[in-house]
Amino acid sequence: MKYKALQLYARYGYLIWYGVFGGVTVLANLGVYALCYHAIGIPNVPSNILAWFISTVVAFCTNKHFVFKSTDWSWSSLKHEAAGFFGIRGFSGIFDVFALFIAVDVLHRNSIISKLIISIAVIVINLFGARIIVFRDQFKNEAAQQDGAVTQTRK
Repeated sequence: MKYKALQLYARYGYLIWYGVFGGVTVLANLGVYALCYHAIGIPNVPSNILAWFISTVVAFCTNKHFVFKSTDWSWSSLKHEAAGFFGIRGFSGIFDVFALFIAVDVLHRNSIISKLIISIAVIVINLFGARIIVFRDQFKNEAAQQDGAVTQTRK
């Protein structure tokens, strides 16, 4: 049983961390959006773009370190990972801005509820994009190391 649990964590533990820091990112996004749109009165689309940018910076830092265990902070690595990460997040950000524009400005739905619902789709897009495209090498290396650690624990 202990071996099976370690094996499962080695294989899927990143999802736990992604969930934790994904929640932090969603809160940052929602908080900045609510502050800009509701408290300051900035229009919907600019509020959403600013919230996207700030939450993407938060997500990059937390995902790089805690979720995908990327420890190389050299300029070369940072430039490569950030470009890919912001590229994927740019795609999901366009979806977010467009969907929220339709929900709030066209359909006149509640902005916070709409933002939360749209965030679910954005999280899925971001997870697969980051895992498959941006941090794929770190993910493969960590999985190989954890598989080795689990095998040694079993012996």
